[in-house]
Amino acid sequence: MALQCEGRLDAASGQYEKALRLAPDDPLTLVDFGSLLTAKGELDGAMKEFRIAVDVRPNFFLPHGYLCDALRRRGNLGDALSECRKAVELEPDYWMGHYFLALVYKDKQDSKAEMGEYREVARLDLKKSQGTFCWRRIARERQ
Repeated sequence: MALQCEGRLDAASGQYEKALRLAPDDPLTLVDFGSLLTAKGELDGAMKEFRIAVDVRPNFFLPHGYLCDALRRRGNLGDALSECRKAVELEPDYWMGHYFLALVYKDKQDSKAEMGEYREVARLDLKKSQGTFCWRRIARERQ
């Protein structure tokens, strides 16, 4: 994770590959590696890692949320919506899942549902990092 934060994506990728050789079924490592691949623009590889994590632990919300985001970026809005809904069904307080869901609704041009999800993010995000963004987005929509 530190290498990824430093922008050393290729080095981080190698470390994740080593970690997954040791523990191929670790869902957090799979999600982290998938997130790295998403950052590198390798959406097919990212979706593969997220799907493995879903298969390993189907009732774990995190891989569903990140798979939703990768599917949305790929333009597969129907499957993205399904994965996001699964993520927030499994963990209703998962603010990032609601954020990803808002982005899917935005891409589907459903502004009412989009604003509802932004409100949920603002309510749940205690650090207010995304919450502030969402309140601004809601305010712009009201204008």
